Amino acid sequence: MNATKTATDIFRIERRDHTVIVWIDDPQRPVNAIGEEFVAQLERLLDELEGDAGARGVVFTSAKPDFCVGVDLALLHAGRSAADGEAFARRTQAAFERIATLDATTVAAIAGRCLGGGLELALACDLRVASDHRSCELGQTEIVLGLMPGGGASVRLPRTVGLVRALELMLSGSIICSSEALDRGLVDFVAPAPIVVEVARERVVAVERAQAGQPGPAKLRTLLARLGELGEVGGGALVERLRELLLEDNAIGRRLVFDQARKRARAKAGGTKPAVDRILEVVETGLREGAEAGLAAEARGFGELQASAESRELIGLIFVARELAGELADELEPRPVARVGIIGAASMGSGIAQLSAAHGARVRLHDPSADQLGAGLRRVRKLTEASGELTAFERRVTMARVGPTLRFDDLRSCSIIIEAASEELAVKRELLRRCEALGREDQIFAASASASPISRIAAGCRRPERVIGMHYAWPVETMALVEIVATEQTAPEVIAACVGLAKRQGKPVIVVNDGVGSYITRIRAAYLNEAFTLLGRGAAIDAIDEALVDWGFARGPFALADQIGLDSVAKTGEFMTELGARFEPPPALTQLVDAGFLGRDAERLYQREGQPNLRVYSALKASLGVERDSALMPERDLALCCALRMIDEAARCLDERVLDLARDGDVGAVFGLGYPSWRGGPFRTIASLGADKLRDEFARLGLSSVARRERVVEELRATGS
Repeated sequence: MNATKTATDIFRIERRDHTVIVWIDDPQRPVNAIGEEFVAQLERLLDELEGDAGARGVVFTSAKPDFCVGVDLALLHAGRSAADGEAFARRTQAAFERIATLDATTVAAIAGRCLGGGLELALACDLRVASDHRSCELGQTEIVLGLMPGGGASVRLPRTVGLVRALELMLSGSIICSSEALDRGLVDFVAPAPIVVEVARERVVAVERAQAGQPGPAKLRTLLARLGELGEVGGGALVERLRELLLEDNAIGRRLVFDQARKRARAKAGGTKPAVDRILEVVETGLREGAEAGLAAEARGFGELQASAESRELIGLIFVARELAGELADELEPRPVARVGIIGAASMGSGIAQLSAAHGARVRLHDPSADQLGAGLRRVRKLTEASGELTAFERRVTMARVGPTLRFDDLRSCSIIIEAASEELAVKRELLRRCEALGREDQIFAASASASPISRIAAGCRRPERVIGMHYAWPVETMALVEIVATEQTAPEVIAACVGLAKRQGKPVIVVNDGVGSYITRIRAAYLNEAFTLLGRGAAIDAIDEALVDWGFARGPFALADQIGLDSVAKTGEFMTELGARFEPPPALTQLVDAGFLGRDAERLYQREGQPNLRVYSALKASLGVERDSALMPERDLALCCALRMIDEAARCLDERVLDLARDGDVGAVFGLGYPSWRGGPFRTIASLGADKLRDEFARLGLSSVARRERVVEELRATGS
């Protein structure tokens, strides 16, 4: 007999014979997230379950599309003390421990996202059954917020998947699909999405059968049942798991595992280094001193990290991006864009084409060169096949949505045309003229990344209100941001359509005002110019790049210049010199371009990953007489020179009203250029350092003073900085 009743607001229980199904469904939120009220209601639910002698099994699942996405970010963003964070972690640990010690067999039936604290809840169960749908994702993701697990994962995860795999999951924050989770031992079964709960119920029955005639507590019998299923593991996987167990099951082996994990994680840690160190310390404590000591150390670590400046900035940035997205959604009512035309099938155009098609738009990809068009289509296919987010069927559908064409007239059916063909102003104007000649009054022309102001591209055209800038951070497939550049004449519905398209593509969006270089190009040019200036003074390529990566950038300036192309970097600088002499290409840059160091597919600054091209130094010595000088300045100062140039330019953009708000500049720099997210963005860095400290650093490094005009100060005050 089945019966349903409400246990609490968040947890609804349904009885099916001797199994209790717990449906998690927070009525106050679009997703299930763990906060104070969640834990309080879970405690009341467990009071009821612990007193239910007739329940032989308990299945935890979600009535929402996602299982549970982790700890409530609003709770973390509330500025709580380390003691508050520790107390919350201890209470959550205790609730999950009660799940782990229920006499009934417990199963987590997982669909959608199961992240952070949600995965910790699932780990407290005896078994985990996951949906085979691609939306089912699992991960211990706290590290991306500068945090560590706080609900027992540092103890339970190593016992579930082994030390090596547990450290990899916790230190990377990676999210994996259900099939990979099954391979790693994170889940026990994968089932078709519509029957995940029924399969979870069947596992309860299977455990009951396995327990028949076996003495001992239910938990021990459940464990025996799980061990009995190891024979189903493939031979290769079993050998690999046994190798890991042998390595982990002795002090010397564990020390090697920790040393290797520490080395790999610290190399990529940036501002999450405190969390990396704390996770390793806590897991070691749990292994060495037992679960109780490990959980106590985990709670302390969670509390201290939650109160850290790095974590506050990372979480604050998420709220800023959400706030910006919400405001754009409220202010703008975009009409859907069903068909997108793209002019230019090189790397930028083909990247935008793949992105658009993968998110449901029909695409016309145009290039006058048959060879270039063929290469672009191959790149679309390569990007599509490499996408882990798409099923095989969805990959075929994505490719079917992309229609290559050599005929310009075929673009007439498109409601928006994104130009990704040239950096030349004259070429962009001619393409706009040809688009207007197609005769569609409602068609939008969106120019891609360029230093040219959009108003100059639109000068003399018949419909300037339909012209806009749509700058995708490059590479399109890895960088998140889309910068929408609006002129004084751009119609609001055009802005809305472009914002809507970018959001449909899953991209964060900022809207900036028109000007030479707009925002992203300006701060990128300042960053790169300073790096080439330092190179011209004798600093080494790898020393500068490593300094910036250590400071927290996603990549160093020379790795970025290789991707963009040194000739493009120099040309952009030349065009932007009308903003001031600070944008003039440094001699080192122009000399390298003249010597054939163009990046991309030509002679690069890096011969291969991490290995600078030594011919660069020979060329600079021959043209400028510059010798490498390893003692030019400390690594921190190399990083500061480049970072402060970017910060200075960001402040100028705010002062000159290219940016409306400092917040937009922070989101743009982090998502568009890989500025350290744990520093919050250029304006959060200004706020954290303070004007006096910033002024002192500029003077010490011999740089021109940062823009500190009234508008910048007012903006920082307005944001509480």
